[in-house]
Amino acid sequence: MAGALEQRARAISAKEEAWRASPSDTLRRDIALTLEAITQLRALHRELAEGLLAAQCSVDTELLRDHEPAQRTRLQAQVHSLEAESRRNALSKHDTLRALHQRLLGLIEKHAYFGDDDRGAPPQETRAPHP
Repeated sequence: MAGALEQRARAISAKEEAWRASPSDTLRRDIALTLEAITQLRALHRELAEGLLAAQCSVDTELLRDHEPAQRTRLQAQVHSLEAESRRNALSKHDTLRALHQRLLGLIEKHAYFGDDDRGAPPQETRAPHP
């Protein structure tokens, strides 16, 4: 669902127009900013995950060497600490991404309500006059 949501948001935000203060254009800019926040979040967490993986590999490699029991215990504790940090990183990304996707969904729904009406007014119902 997240992929489809982001695709829809990219389609909406891709429409280039002059800078206007209409609700539709304001929402389009908010959608673009939210998409950028998602992109930056993914890049940041990818960088963090790669750093943690490199540290884990280094410690795991060190564990393959012969060490006295005290140092081996310290290295194993370091591996567990890195694994815990990796899990916290993944959970943080998940929670933040979920919040950004909820924001994006709300913005898309508002944009659908306002549509691309240049007047910036919501669609009006038309009613027949009373007899």
